[in-house]
Amino acid sequence: QDNLGIHLQKSGQLDKAIDAHRQAVLLDPGLGPAWVNLGMALTARQELTDAQSALQQALIIDPHSNAGAINLAVVHIRRSSPQQAIRILEPFLKTQTDPLVLANLGVAYARTQQYEKAFNMRARLERLNPQLANQVFEAELKGVPGYEKSRAEMSGS
Repeated sequence: QDNLGIHLQKSGQLDKAIDAHRQAVLLDPGLGPAWVNLGMALTARQELTDAQSALQQALIIDPHSNAGAINLAVVHIRRSSPQQAIRILEPFLKTQTDPLVLANLGVAYARTQQYEKAFNMRARLERLNPQLANQVFEAELKGVPGYEKSRAEMSGS
């Protein structure tokens, strides 16, 4: 069922994908990736409360799930709780440099006006994935109060 949900989601059939993911977690409640996939599909449909619940369940099953943590952080960012996203993602910096961790942590730092840390995440991400760095920090953060000024000051402009 979960594979069907993934296929349906990729083909743009979000409602059917969510139904398939829900069926998958009913059939095997201990299947962490199915909870992550359900959370991702619910996030795509902007059902953030249900997405948060699904992703928290995924992390109960597997506390080290990168996908679960990253997607839960995305939900917190979208729910205007970037401090929660920081709490979730910062521990991952000690063990890895996943580009999605860096990108979402940078967004959360910027939204909490921690511009120096946001710029640091941008620099680290740019070394790994320049295209993602540009997409995240130029498109998503453009216009965040203070970010542009802080960025200019750090680059010496």
